[in-house]
Amino acid sequence: SNDDLLAALKRRRAEAGTRKKEQPSTQAPEPTTAKA
Repeated sequence: SNDDLLAALKRRRAEAGTRKKEQPSTQAPEPTTAKA
């Protein structure tokens, strides 16, 4: 269902966010990161 997809997306975004904090120079997991 949509809820499952949204939950998975949020989880991935959260994981990407934590990874970004740990190693910002190596990782750009999301296209939105390039803007920010």
